[in-house]
Amino acid sequence: MPTKPTDGSLYQEVTRAALLGLAINLLLGAVKLAGGLVSGSIALVSDAVNSWGDVLTSLIVILG
Repeated sequence: MPTKPTDGSLYQEVTRAALLGLAINLLLGAVKLAGGLVSGSIALVSDAVNSWGDVLTSLIVILG
């Protein structure tokens, strides 16, 4: 039977998830930007900006 996480472990899990999301969105944004610039796709460039907005959101969650 699963146990209820303590406040400390829950905080660590949330922080870890936010850091993982930050890293993935940062990488995804860079790949989308590169693809958009190489192909001339404005849609990919704007999607890269959107991914970096998600990075900003993750930073706000992590830093409080």
